[in-house]
Amino acid sequence: MHTRLDPNQSPDSVRSSESKTPAYHLELRRRSILRAAEGMRELAWWKVLRATEGMRELAWWKSMLADAVRPRIPVYPFVPERRSRPARVVPVVSAWAGIESILGDIMKRFGIGREKCLEFGVERGYSTAAFSCFFDSVSGVDTFQGDKHAWLGRDFYAETAANLASYPNIRLFKCDYRDWIAQDQGSYDLIHVDIIHTYADTFACGLWSARHASCVLFHDTVSFPTVKRAVLDVARLSGKRFYNFQESNGLGILV
Repeated sequence: MHTRLDPNQSPDSVRSSESKTPAYHLELRRRSILRAAEGMRELAWWKVLRATEGMRELAWWKSMLADAVRPRIPVYPFVPERRSRPARVVPVVSAWAGIESILGDIMKRFGIGREKCLEFGVERGYSTAAFSCFFDSVSGVDTFQGDKHAWLGRDFYAETAANLASYPNIRLFKCDYRDWIAQDQGSYDLIHVDIIHTYADTFACGLWSARHASCVLFHDTVSFPTVKRAVLDVARLSGKRFYNFQESNGLGILV
């Protein structure tokens, strides 16, 4: 008779003779199935959260209902003509991965200047580093505290600052986007919005950005319907054209 593995016990700690028994391998399989099931429950919860985010916002409902009496805003597909990985990329896991390869194509196609870039939502610096390959200066604004959509429940400013320490044209600002837009009257060649994915926050930050930059990028237009809805309304009010890139959770482009 073989002893059942303790749930907190590492399989490697079991005697080599025991690890060769059928009971041992059966226990490993059981653990693997439990881990997979837990992962599926978390993924299902995350999909439900994203799909129902807008239903909890009055502003989202007002926007949806208003579409019944106003002209639709066209969304043009963005299909890159070429892809090229920038010279500098931070080696961290990011939902933004893949978008860095189309930045050069976006810059060229829409004739975007290369002087100043502003980013709302830096997280660990993946997108910030990519932008630094195309602009003379990049300002990254973030609370560095995470939010309910970012899965980061701690202060990660020091980690991000370390990731970007070798990029001389990047400046980080520990600041809420609302405080920033209340005092910044400057203009930029490009602004990137990747903040908490509610309709109200994306719309407020996005509308200000559309008035202060010739091009505004919005991440997660595919994974979060609330973001896409906000970008549609920003496009309507700003008169900019809305292009949407379907990969890497979606990238809205207003020009």
